[in-house]
Formats: sequence, C-alpha cells, structure tokens
Amino acid sequence: MVMSVEFVEGGSVQLRVKRSGMYQRVVFRMVAEPSPAGKYKLLVAERQIGIHELSNLSNEVGLPIRAAGIIVFPKGKSSLDFLLK
Repeated sequence: MVMSVEFVEGGSVQLRVKRSGMYQRVVFRMVAEPSPAGKYKLLVAERQIGIHELSNLSNEVGLPIRAAGIIVFPKGKSSLDFLLK
C-alpha cells in the first residue's frame, strides 16, 4: 500500500510492483507531460509493466503512470485533473 506521493518534477519514487508473479521495487521518475491543455504531472517507469498492474498502481497512488508507452489514469480521471499550476 502506498501512503502518499508528493510530486516534485525530476524527482523519483519507488513503488512495490507485482511483475512475473513476484513483487519488485520499481523506480518511477516524476515528469511534467505536455498536453493541449497544459502540462500535467505523471510518473514514468522505464520497465515494462502489465496494464492491469499499472491500473492498480495508478488508482492506489492517485497519479497517472506511463510504462512502455502506455499511460494509465486513476479511475474516473483524465489529464485535466492533474494540470500543473
């Protein structure tokens, strides 16, 4: 379970991820992703992670996550909910 993640662009956070049937700690970079509405905050992993696990992580952390070119948002949210001010 993830308690909270404070967004600091260029920073990183370690999350526990289930990969290939076992749990691993994966480092995610925090980036500001450009969109037509403006930049929004996003966690990025260099490793490939299954979409189901990405979805679970995104819902638990409350932030969008990108891994292997796939971006997943928490349930019921879009990039507009994460715009940087």
